[in-house]
This record gives sequence, C-alpha cells and structure tokens, in this order.
Amino acid sequence: MRAAVAAAAAGLLGAAAAAAAKLALGARPLRGAGGWLPVLFRVGCIGLVCACNAVMWTVFAKALRLSSSSATASVTTTASNFISSAILGKLLFGETWTPVWWVGLAMTLCGLVLLHTAAPRPAPLPAEKKETNFLSLTPPLGSGPADTSEPDTDKKGSRLPPACSEASGRGYSGAQQPPASQTPRVTAPASTMTASDLKVTKVDFLKSQNSVQHHTDAYETTSLVVRRGQPFLLQLTLSRELRSTDKLALHFSIGERPMKPLGTLMSLNPRSTRDLSGWHITIAKSSGTECLLSVTSAADAPVGKYGLSVKTGSNTHKPENNTVYLLFNPWCEADIVFLSNEAERNEYVLNDTGYIYVGSAYDIHGRPWNFGQFEESILDACMYLLDKSKLKMSSRRDPVIVSRAMSALVNANDENGVLLGNWSGKYENGTSPMAWIGSVAILQQYYKTKKPVGFGQCWVFSGVLTTVMRCLGIPARSVSNFNSAHDTDENLRVDVYLNEKGEKLKWMSVDSIWNFHVWNDVWMKRRDLPSGFDGWQAIDSTPQEQSQGIFQCGPCPLKAIRDGDVYLPYDSKFVYAEVNADKVYWRVTEENGRNKYIKLNVESQSIGANISTKAVGQNRREDITRQYKFPEGSSEERASMQRAISFLQPSGLVPRAGFGAIRPMSVSLDDVDGRAMVQNEVVPKSGVELAITNEKPLYPGEPIEVVITVKSTAAGSWTVALAGSCQLQSYTGKVDVNLGYIKETVKLEGKSEVRVPLKIAPDAYMKALAAAEDEEHVHVTAIAEIEGTPEKLTKEAALSFEYPPIQVQMPETAKLNKDFTCAFIFKNKLNVPLDNCKLMVEGLGIFKMATFEEGDVQPGRIIKSEVICTPTRAGEKKIVAKLTSNQVKGISVEKAITITH
Repeated sequence: MRAAVAAAAAGLLGAAAAAAAKLALGARPLRGAGGWLPVLFRVGCIGLVCACNAVMWTVFAKALRLSSSSATASVTTTASNFISSAILGKLLFGETWTPVWWVGLAMTLCGLVLLHTAAPRPAPLPAEKKETNFLSLTPPLGSGPADTSEPDTDKKGSRLPPACSEASGRGYSGAQQPPASQTPRVTAPASTMTASDLKVTKVDFLKSQNSVQHHTDAYETTSLVVRRGQPFLLQLTLSRELRSTDKLALHFSIGERPMKPLGTLMSLNPRSTRDLSGWHITIAKSSGTECLLSVTSAADAPVGKYGLSVKTGSNTHKPENNTVYLLFNPWCEADIVFLSNEAERNEYVLNDTGYIYVGSAYDIHGRPWNFGQFEESILDACMYLLDKSKLKMSSRRDPVIVSRAMSALVNANDENGVLLGNWSGKYENGTSPMAWIGSVAILQQYYKTKKPVGFGQCWVFSGVLTTVMRCLGIPARSVSNFNSAHDTDENLRVDVYLNEKGEKLKWMSVDSIWNFHVWNDVWMKRRDLPSGFDGWQAIDSTPQEQSQGIFQCGPCPLKAIRDGDVYLPYDSKFVYAEVNADKVYWRVTEENGRNKYIKLNVESQSIGANISTKAVGQNRREDITRQYKFPEGSSEERASMQRAISFLQPSGLVPRAGFGAIRPMSVSLDDVDGRAMVQNEVVPKSGVELAITNEKPLYPGEPIEVVITVKSTAAGSWTVALAGSCQLQSYTGKVDVNLGYIKETVKLEGKSEVRVPLKIAPDAYMKALAAAEDEEHVHVTAIAEIEGTPEKLTKEAALSFEYPPIQVQMPETAKLNKDFTCAFIFKNKLNVPLDNCKLMVEGLGIFKMATFEEGDVQPGRIIKSEVICTPTRAGEKKIVAKLTSNQVKGISVEKAITITH
C-alpha cells in the first residue's frame, strides 16, 4: 500500500510541475497581464517547477524501493500523472480534449489490470496436509536432473549469461549440500502461528568454504570475497523452522543509492525465478532452524563492495559484518575476462610475486617485485579507487572501462591518484622510485592517508597497476619494451640530434627514446570492437600523454598494434609508435649564426626490441615481441606500417617544429641538408659496419673501457671519419653529464676491421654518479662518415654497471606459524665507499617490509642484517631484498622458501 501511495504522489507532483511550467512560460491565464506582479508570479512558478521535480524523483525512488515490481510502480505513477494532468489542465487552462482523455484512461486501466492479474499469488495449502514443498527448487549444485525449463531472459529478451556453477573446478562436497534425491522441505504453518514471527538470528558466510571455491582464500580480510557468475553458499539460522507461507528475501546492494532498475539493488526470493539483474537464489538445504542458500550473481554484475541484509516479513536482519566483495571471474566462461588456461590464471591472477624487466635491449635483467594483491588493506584500497573513479555502476560491469579508469588513478596527475611521478632526480619529500620493492607499502600508505605517494617511475606504476588489476580479478602482466619511443605527435618518427662530437643535444628533442618502458597487458574480450580483437590489451598508468583530457592509456588490443589498426580505441596510435617508430639521426652544426641540420641516418628496426614479461609458471623472461609486431623487414611488418601510416596525418620531411619554442632559433627548409630524402632515402652501401662493446664489466669506481669497431665486409679501400662520445644518462635518455669523446680517421683495406678504444677515468664520472638519484648507465654514440660516398653510419649502445650481490641465508623449508631466522649479507667488493646504504626486505606471508639503515660501507666491509620470520601462509613464498646507496641505486635479490603445515 505504501508503494502505491508513493507512486501516486510522484505522478501528482509531476503533473504539478508541468502545470507550473506552463504558467511560468506564459499560459493563457497570464497572457496580456502587465506590471511587476505577474513577473514575480512567473518566477515563483519556476521555483515551484524545481521543487516539484526534486520531490517527485525522491518519492518515485521510494516507490521503487517499496514496490515488489518496478513495472507496478512505474504504471501507477503514469496513471496518477495522467489523471492529475487532465484535472489540472481542465481547472487551470480549460483543456477539454475528451478523446485524448478516454484513450489515456483506457491505456492506464489496461496496464493496471494486466499488472494485477500477472502478480503471483501463493497457492493455498490443502487443509488436510501438515507440511508441503512450497517451491519447486533448483537441484543442488553439481547434482540432480537437468533443468528442462525455458532459458532465462533479461529485460530486453536476450538470453542471460549462464551461471558458472562449475567455473572453479572444485565442486561443493556432499556434506555441504543435500543429495540430488533430497528436495528441501519446509513445514506448513500451524493454525496458531503467523508468518510474521520468523526472524533471522545469524548469517554464516561460510568464508572458508566459499573462498576456496572462488580462489579468494588468500585475501587478508574478514569479509567474504567471491567472484561473479559463480554460486556461493550462505547459512541462515532462523528463530524457527521455515514454513511455506514465510516471506524470505536476500537484499544485495551496492553504491550510495541502490535501486532495482539500475541493477544496484537485488532482492532475491527463493520463490521467484532469476532476478532481472541476472542474480538468483535457491535453497540448497533446510533442516530445522538451519537454512542453506545458494546465491549466484550475474556474470556481468558490477564489481565492488555489496551490503547484505535478510528480510523475513516485516523483520530485517543485517549481519554485523555484512560486506561481500564481488570480483571479476577469469574462471567463469560467461565473464568477459574468462581465461581458459589454468596455468595462466595462476600466473596472471593468483601469483603475488614476479619480475619487472629493466636494463637495455641487450643487457636485460629481472627486478623482483612483490605485487601483494592479497595483503592487508590492498582489496580495500582497490575498492576505494573504484569509488574514487566515479564510474557509473553500469560501467563497473565492464573491465574495459574499469582498466582504463585504473590506468588514470594509479598516477596522481588527475583526481589525486596513487603515485606521484618524478623524473627530476630529487626525492627529498618522498621515497626514491629506485627504493621500492613492491606495491604493498605504496597502496597501504595511499589507502591510509588518501594522499598521493611519492615517488614512482614507469616500472613502479606498472607494478602497482598489476596489483590493482589482479586484486580486482582481471588477468594482468607487466610488460617491458626496450628501446621504447615516446612519439609526442604520433607521426611514427623520433628525431635524435647530435653535435659534431656525437653527443646528444638534450635540449632539442621533444620526443625521446627510453632504454626501457614498462606498461601492462590485461586479458579480456572487446565487445565494443569488431570481432577478432579479444585477448591481451595494453594499458599504461605512467603519465606520459593525455587521452581524452586525462593521463590514461588503453586498453589497446595487441592485435590492433600488430596489424596497424591504429584507429581502434584506446590510444592505439601512441602504443603503436612506442614499438614501431623510426629513429632519425640529425647532426646540428652552426653556420653564420644559424643552426644547420644534416640528416645522418634512419633506423627503422631498432625501436621496440625484446618486449618482455615473466614466463608463465617459471622464473624466467618470456619474449612476447611477436605478439606486438611482425618480424622486422617482413612483408607483414611493411603492410602493418603502411596501414598505420594511412590512419595518421602526413608528417613533414624536416625535423619536427615541436621543439622550436625551446631552441634559440627555428629551422627553415634552407637549413636542412637532404631534407627531401628523410623518409625514402636510398644510399649505396659500402659494406662498412659499426659495433660498440665494453672490454670488461663496468664496476663503479673503475675505468670505463669501451671499444668502437669499424669493420669492412666487402672488398675495397675506405677512409672513415669516426666520432664517438660517452655520456652518463638515465634510462629515459636524459643526459646527465658528457664523459668524453674521440675523433679519428680510420683507413680500411678489403675485409678488415679497426678497433678504436674510448677510455673514461673514474674521476670523470664518479661524482656525477653519486649525485644522481636515478640508476645511470653509460651511453656510447658513434658516427661514421665514409669519404667519397653519401653514406653515414650511426650506432648507439647503453652499458649498465654491475654490482656485488646480496647473499640470503635461510632454510629451504619452514613450518607454518613457526619462527625462523633470515639473514641478509652484503660485502662491498668495489674500490669505492658506498654512502648512506639502506637495505629494504619483504616476505609476503612471512614478514612485513622492513628497512635497515646501514650508513656508509667502506670497501671490503661486510654488513649483515637479520629478520625473525613467522610464516602465516603455506606454499612457496619469496623473500625480496634491495640495497641502495648514493653510488648504487639498486641491488636486488630474491630467494624462495617452502612453508609447510
């Protein structure tokens, strides 16, 4: 009754708002009126319109909540609105459209009659029976006869996605459910009892059972965590035995204002068929005062935190901890993040440790990283990010939208997200990006303070985004692209400017080439795209360029990147350039007070090398370059490039004008030598090649010894003008200091080679190395011009420093909840002191992150730190450690241990 009154009131308020609007706009009663009083009256009518509309929607929302059917509330409101509008129209405006009245009234009455006759009524109990089955229940999970009823349909008439009752591959045991032959029964009410006295005294979420079935048992939370589209069990304890006339319903709600039409309020009744939202509930077993319910959420339900309450008649029971976390489900075929391979699900969803690959294209090493998606507060932090994204609840159904939103929120450039990016080398008010060993401390600090955490660079952003995606149930992996292009204007070209010594001119380039860049791949279907673009999608939370006004990137199908379909969303052009751009070398000289630009060389195969991720189930690197691009120089690669270029604006044939605002003078066409051949230059090859190698490993404090080799592979005599430079650079290509250069003329006869050494003394770089906050590498550039030919050669190499290792001493196995000692030992084998040494250690499921301030460590000194470990989770666990100092920005190590019961 209350629902009908509220619906009728909403209709009346809507009619009043419409009448007030007519008066405000000058309806017949006010026409011709003058003076200030009619104007004041119209202003009042406008206010009345706003007030009536606001109250109307509030009352209508209440009607929807109170009504057992949204259709009933809607038709009742429509009927009330029609009748009220007709009466007000007659009284205020003299409207007498009799035929319209009759048509509208007839339609309204028909709607009400149809709803009344369609409403379900409980069947009367036979007088002679004491008990009966009140409902034909769905058979218990994993047993009983097949359902022969018609398939459920959603409100548009399409078939609902099937529930993933067998998705986990781990069925409920017979002890948890009745046998197939046993149908739950409830007792008919005695004549002296009423149905209203039924109450719920306890709700058992059966967390230990459900979490195993849903692969969520590792989450450190007291609340139930389940995956969508898959059944879970709830045990109700009632005040008495359940009867056939009892009203029992479970209410699941999400969001600030849950409503049934929006799919954010589910009222699940065992008597009814599947809810329009795709959720449904069955009674698995009823015995005495215990009632076991099986609940299945929709396979496309919004992910997030749901609240649960149980209603019995007029009584509502809200459990003390009524939160249920609902996640994406890669084990459910109906979920669009479904991943069929169990080993891949274990790696990309359940593995809480891994590697992020760094270094250079031909000196790759894995950096251990603790993702820690199951650790304390991490799930709540991810839910906080979901709420902070302000996504509509309907958008939370779609991992495409969710992953894009998370790529924006993991960086702090918009909406005060998780991490502050910092490439300045100054980290006084935060933590150096080099110091982090995992995502846990970052997300825990962010959730606790609700403020951005300082600081991150690309591998930190990727590590945190991997954690967030895996925590929410979206399969994810960290991906490292070596020789990664940052092409700001998406013309598939990156310009490198060199002076006559071969040194990079860092102030000229807007574009850049990073030694490596780390982003993420996430697995999902793309129902928003043409067929064929399901699977891995690239996303990137490192704030490089804005997309739709926000620092976000992706998801972009890997197939679109490989095939050159750069028109597909999202940000395909930018990602395509990161792995496919051409590198164009320019020499900049000064003539008559103006810069002259001479094109030296075009490299079309160096960008996007050795794209890497952790292998499934193994502690090794997997090369996934072929998932991103066809083999360099192949016909497929050329076709992909042409297809990509066809979707891009044509670029000019001179160095981009984007840097004109930051260089002393602009470039004119007359300043460019060979400008007409930038894209399609064909130069006869002499057979001369360049190579750069280091004679021995690079250790801080020792001389840098590099060799530039000029080699002839064909007969003939060649005179080569060689210039070589050595610079200390960050991984982003930022030049910190020029270390030295050479210029020589080399003569080659026939098939021969000449080795030209380039040696840098420790004093030339150690001060700069100690002052730099980032991990530095030695960057060597060589330019060779062959006399008598237009041929010019360029070669670059990034050489990494090597460091003494950290030793980890601990047993190979340990017992659950039994203490053991883990020792970390480091000996400074370098010939320079290491200042301000800091050791960070963490063992997920063993001990929380700890930091040891070791001070200055002189050459030859040994430091030892110990941690008392108490394992809280069984299985193979890893302990990760990292040592940093002024001179050494990151020595990492990990060691595995098996925890048994």
